Amino acid sequence: MEENIELWYIGENSKEYTFEEYEVLSKVGNRTYLIVIIYDVVDNKRRYRIAKTLKGYGQWVQRSAFECHLTMSKYEKMLKEIKPQFDFEEDMLRVYRLTGQAEIKTFGKIEMTEEEDTIII
Repeated sequence: MEENIELWYIGENSKEYTFEEYEVLSKVGNRTYLIVIIYDVVDNKRRYRIAKTLKGYGQWVQRSAFECHLTMSKYEKMLKEIKPQFDFEEDMLRVYRLTGQAEIKTFGKIEMTEEEDTIII
């Protein structure tokens, strides 16, 4: 049985930027974060609606898990959109905003989620 194991890093050392690129990124607030969202939603309609909303922000990596590469403003916008869709008495939601370096290991046939390189000058 062949294992497909992939390892990648998220954070400051995942890509080497020039000094000028770091300056531009910090001035325009374009730093992105890896956001991991996991949820358990009882109602099928709510679950479908939430998945549809999250697809607009990132990649569906497991049945109830998404990974997104978002700026802080998009992250806040995403939270504002998905919070009202949950029933806080029945459903569960966990959102992880990973900063700095994060090591991610995957096993099996899993595609890596990647951040788009965008620099606004």
